[in-house]
Amino acid sequence: MTNAPIIVTVYDRLQHFQQCIEALQRNALASDSELYVVSDAPGKPEHTLKINQVRAYAQSITGFKKVHLIFRGENYGAYHSFLVVTQQVLSEHGRFIFLEDDVVASRNFLDYMNDGLNFYVADKKVFSITAYTFPIKFPKDFKADVFFLPSNCPWGFGTWKDRWEKVDFGAKDRYAVAMRDRKLYKKVISTGGYMMQILRNDSRGQVQAPDVRMAFHQFSHDVYTVYPRISKTINIGLDGSGLHSGTDKNNKYRVQSDTTVDKAVFDADVRLNPIIIKRVRNFQNGNLLNRLAISFSLAKSRWLNKNRAKCHIFKQGLEA
Repeated sequence: MTNAPIIVTVYDRLQHFQQCIEALQRNALASDSELYVVSDAPGKPEHTLKINQVRAYAQSITGFKKVHLIFRGENYGAYHSFLVVTQQVLSEHGRFIFLEDDVVASRNFLDYMNDGLNFYVADKKVFSITAYTFPIKFPKDFKADVFFLPSNCPWGFGTWKDRWEKVDFGAKDRYAVAMRDRKLYKKVISTGGYMMQILRNDSRGQVQAPDVRMAFHQFSHDVYTVYPRISKTINIGLDGSGLHSGTDKNNKYRVQSDTTVDKAVFDADVRLNPIIIKRVRNFQNGNLLNRLAISFSLAKSRWLNKNRAKCHIFKQGLEA
């Protein structure tokens, strides 16, 4: 089976992009993989110089089976550009591997991704294969190379056309749906209260977050993501340079990427490990004060949503 094509989206971060490509070039499967580089047009005139530098570097890339350069003539925006290219690549190849320009891969990244896509191609319980793993402590009796979580991580992932086309990426109030459905709500917060916060911002149009829309699809349909025990990627973009990534001042998400070229052994028993999920949730929620703040915020939102009509009537009575 041919290797999945690799999509890398870029904007104006030349140094991040160079590290991303150089890491991919060190993979043995790079020479047998097609690479798609997607460069959006400047959103502001002052971005033009840096974008031109990024595009000049993209034109010099070698080491892959074929390099496809998609240089947008207009500014699509990160969200729209991402959806357009994934649909294009899936229509031609049926699967893809995706990275943003700030994701640096290990030497066995492409082996892991392609092996995973081949192994789980017929298992519809698996929505995606992801390469980043949170720095958590695994249970002593857990020896497997991979585990499963109920949502995807975008820091290097792959999926198939038949899974992707089922995701509704349209703008909807998913937050309200989750607040009304107790079972779904528990799934959404299962790996961290942050998910409800992003879901709320996306539902209100404050951000366009394809990641959370994918996750909502997974929570709603009980389809999972495969994670490696040892991370196959690191994210170098948590330095304030990204669109929504912020700054990881305490190096919370820093991990030691896999330095071997070993093959991962995949698990055919697709099920969630409650201990691993709890540890991921605790890691994402942070310290006790943060967890309490998140819990209070979500409880308040749930109460307001449940009693919205009563509050409106009470407000009308005061105004009268």
